[in-house]
Amino acid sequence: MADELICGFCSEDLETLTLPQREDHYETHFLASNNTNPSPRTGKALGQKYKKKFHPSPREPWKMLVKKIENDVFWYSSLSVLPPPHFTPGLIPILKRSLSALCTEGKVTQAVLCHEKVVHIGKELWDATWGCGYLNFLMLCTGLLEQQAQPLYFPLLDTSPTPSVRSLQSWIQHAWDDGYDQIGRTQLQNKIIGTNKWIGTAEIYIAFSHRGIPAQLLDFNGFRDKESCAAAVIQWTVDYFTSEKLGTDKGPSTSINNVLGKTSPILVSQLMPVILQHRGHSRLIIGYQRNADGKTDLLTFDTGRLLPRALKNLARAPYGSINQDDAPSEHDEPTTSMAEQPLHDEQPRVTRRPITLMDLLTPSERELAHGHTLGADRPPNRRSTKSKVMSHLKFMKRRDKGKSPVSDTSTNLGRKTEPDFRQAQRAFKLTQQQLALNAEYQILYVPLRAPLTEEEKSNRKVVKCERVTSESLSGMRIQSRLQ
Repeated sequence: MADELICGFCSEDLETLTLPQREDHYETHFLASNNTNPSPRTGKALGQKYKKKFHPSPREPWKMLVKKIENDVFWYSSLSVLPPPHFTPGLIPILKRSLSALCTEGKVTQAVLCHEKVVHIGKELWDATWGCGYLNFLMLCTGLLEQQAQPLYFPLLDTSPTPSVRSLQSWIQHAWDDGYDQIGRTQLQNKIIGTNKWIGTAEIYIAFSHRGIPAQLLDFNGFRDKESCAAAVIQWTVDYFTSEKLGTDKGPSTSINNVLGKTSPILVSQLMPVILQHRGHSRLIIGYQRNADGKTDLLTFDTGRLLPRALKNLARAPYGSINQDDAPSEHDEPTTSMAEQPLHDEQPRVTRRPITLMDLLTPSERELAHGHTLGADRPPNRRSTKSKVMSHLKFMKRRDKGKSPVSDTSTNLGRKTEPDFRQAQRAFKLTQQQLALNAEYQILYVPLRAPLTEEEKSNRKVVKCERVTSESLSGMRIQSRLQ
């Protein structure tokens, strides 16, 4: 029975996780495998697709291979080099265009988005099971390095070591060594550099504070039910993106509500995105939309969700040619949901082959692992834990396909690179019903105030988190919370 609690992919002990958390863990592996597109072979049509049989049984231990393909990079829009394959700039303007189309159709009445230079960063295999907190930090940094309201943030963030997954671990360790968050240090057993330990908003808070960035923490708990907590998170987000001073210390007071009343109801602000964390996962809030029925949805960059390939290629196009990592291949499976809409006519099936561990890697990761030989696949001679895991993943895939809204394929025939702008926002929408799956949330945001003084930095060595309840949220304006 003990073997049942060991992950068949990475051999992690899942005994302490709840059933939903185990499902999320397995689903992350599945998404990583589904995201991998081997290079197109000569003479094969790009549209040829077929289902893959999975036998993850290489001779090389999983952890050793992952170590070889670790690809710890960082990029933001002002850099003169092409973005790495898992970095997708240009999504905010596309999302604005999508929301504007929905507004014209009367489906959306108002929306506000964060700074347009914020970059989406996707998971890779090496950080797929533990990297969401780190990637949210990096996505927030892509905005902080581009904003002009506080230019002094740039040298604070650009000082070596500059942002990356492993650099953030160094930032946290150095903050601990300077006396920050000793309780958190003990909880993480005094070591984080070079590990695969999960981090939360508290660790990001001390990393920013140690560098002089005035991040703020909020704790949403103590509500009468999950629905009330979800409503409070949405209300706070709307307040944040419609704040009187756009979250800055400079310039005249400019109400977004006034701006929305005079111009388009779809607005891209200069505000930074917000990290939203709950137990086991975190996302980056990039804005909100108010629908015609009066309901409000959050818009998020979620590293646990795959970007539609057509949307990703369209967003990356102004920054260089479409990367081969994202070009369709004969190994891709057809999809029917709007988030992964079909871009080709259905093709005849071709010969199936088993997928190896190397097929889980993105092209950039395969390049790092070049020269490493994996043994031939050998199907298990009994129903092992790995085969049970794959049966579970196949079930989840069928379940998810059943839940996905079917798109109108007649409107998509012949579209190979451009998605339906009216539907693009579905890839980013987080509804109140989805938020209500959790009873507690934490938020980290950067209000674009002046960098911290040495005294202010010293006062942050004990993590301070403001608790938000239904009573404290009622009638409270965000401006008072930022002071």
